Amino acid sequence: RVLRKAGINVSNGLMSQEAARLNDVYFGIVDNQRSYVTLKIAQSLDGRIATLSGDSKWISSEESRKFVHALRSESDAVLIGSGTFKKDNPKLTTRMAKGKNPYRIIVSANLKAPKRSFLIDHNKDHKTILATSSNPDHKSFRNGNGLTYWNVTANSDNRIDLKDLLAKAWEFGIKSILVEGGAQIATSFLNEKLVDKIIIITAPMVLGKGVDTIGDLGINKISKAIVFRDFYRFRSGVDEVFVGYPNWSK
Repeated sequence: RVLRKAGINVSNGLMSQEAARLNDVYFGIVDNQRSYVTLKIAQSLDGRIATLSGDSKWISSEESRKFVHALRSESDAVLIGSGTFKKDNPKLTTRMAKGKNPYRIIVSANLKAPKRSFLIDHNKDHKTILATSSNPDHKSFRNGNGLTYWNVTANSDNRIDLKDLLAKAWEFGIKSILVEGGAQIATSFLNEKLVDKIIIITAPMVLGKGVDTIGDLGINKISKAIVFRDFYRFRSGVDEVFVGYPNWSK
């Protein structure tokens, strides 16, 4: 008002969409009062995250892997399921990008640790969290090894109640979570409508039969498909990255 009274032309609302994207985590936690969930998927052109044998390294390009490490550095926590924990033995660090290492959340109703695990054996920063609905065998977890345990409610299917999990994360002070698990954990978050942002990295390759990116969402009509209130795309090396914000109010 002061500028306009002085005869200066003033425009407002410029680049509002870009501003909303830049501050999406802030707006998300204000609206929902829970941890903001970003689902990251790396897939082939025909919607596979791995071959039939389970081989998934590397579907995405080096540039995309650097991008994912930057996403980790911007997130309070990275979350995976027990399948990824046992099969891939991930580190979930930001070694390909500058920034802090996030908390590392392993989700499993009946958690059993493999003989070797980076997330357990190299937990010097005490940032590995085990979220389970059962009492884990502490001996299998190297007598604790600085681990944090969350006792999470199980649902009727004897799986982790994701809403209770997010409540535990919120209470812990985790405001943003990057979900990097496999198809099962991705499908579960989507079925519960708990994904605030989805990032799909698509590599220019075709695998044929393999592990599907996402499982059954109970969608039997196109009109029931998950759509987005806002989305954009960009290139990352040879890959294409899709970033979308699901419209759960549809």
